[in-house]
Amino acid sequence: MVCRRCRQRPKDEQQRILATDEVYGFLDQSNISAKNILRLRELETIDNMTFQSLRTIVLEIATLVPRKRKRWKNLSDKHPLLLQSMVDSELFDHVLDDKDANCVALKELEEENAVD
Repeated sequence: MVCRRCRQRPKDEQQRILATDEVYGFLDQSNISAKNILRLRELETIDNMTFQSLRTIVLEIATLVPRKRKRWKNLSDKHPLLLQSMVDSELFDHVLDDKDANCVALKELEEENAVD
């Protein structure tokens, strides 16, 4: 549902806002299904560089670690470059802070970045 203020925005911007919420919502699901992966591929038509980088990273996460259980730990252990790209993009700061504040590997990664 779109609020009154958002309805006054251009249609492209409305579509981008709704699609961004949808993509972040995939990370909250217990399983990112094949249908969700198809949906992520369909969202390629939205012309916004920030949104496309978000969509690409979530698509990679969906294909590599579709299950929510220990998703962040598995990313840090098995796919540290993807986790690093998430941190570098700064699009997932609120997700990483909320979901996995106790992840040792993530903390080590942040400490390495602070030193560099």
